[in-house]
Amino acid sequence: MNTSQHTNLRVGIKAMFPHFDIVCIGDYFFDLIYTGLPEFPELGREIYSQDVTSTGGAMFITTTSLRRLGVKVGWPAIFGTDSYSHFVKELAQQEGIDLSLIKEIPCPYRRITTSLPLHGERAFVTYVDQEPEERDAHRLYSLDRCTFDHLHVGGLHTLEQLPDLLKIAKERGATTSTDCQDVPQLYRSSCEWRELLRYVDIFMPNMREAMMITHREDAHDAVRRLLEWVNIAVVK
Repeated sequence: MNTSQHTNLRVGIKAMFPHFDIVCIGDYFFDLIYTGLPEFPELGREIYSQDVTSTGGAMFITTTSLRRLGVKVGWPAIFGTDSYSHFVKELAQQEGIDLSLIKEIPCPYRRITTSLPLHGERAFVTYVDQEPEERDAHRLYSLDRCTFDHLHVGGLHTLEQLPDLLKIAKERGATTSTDCQDVPQLYRSSCEWRELLRYVDIFMPNMREAMMITHREDAHDAVRRLLEWVNIAVVK
């Protein structure tokens, strides 16, 4: 087989795979949100909220928002056998999100956050099951089974795998973005961060995270430092 035939074969194979405007890397959360609290809970006392909402969280929010904007989005999420997985997966189906890239595992995969908003701030209690061993492999496999224009990696819980994911995207000619979370990895040195973000086009930390990552005490200095590392910095 000559080079031209090999190229045509690869193009033909890729044409069999789905194409997405954006592929979003990140897992679901089940969010339980209490609203209208009269005060913050204290040990030994019970208080009542005015309302409560159950919905999807984390990457479910991102994929849903993109879908509502008319974006064709792929989501290689993992769902388990538990009721929380089933609930959020059903919500995603109702939203019309393409779930062709998901993986369902034969065990619970619970990811739950309880939110207690009060006076414009929020407190959280979170529980997550151990990440499945096949999670990282599934994400890489999913990228090989589709084409896409942009790759968004949600949060830094995938920090060790982040360079591999971003390199694949850049090799495909796609643009990349990632946001941030308050995780232990924020305390890495600025040299490590500069190397890590070299494949990121759009980086979206909040102000506190930006200052921690750049080791700057001034917010404007932190933004200027980030712009030395990435094309676009969106600081929330």
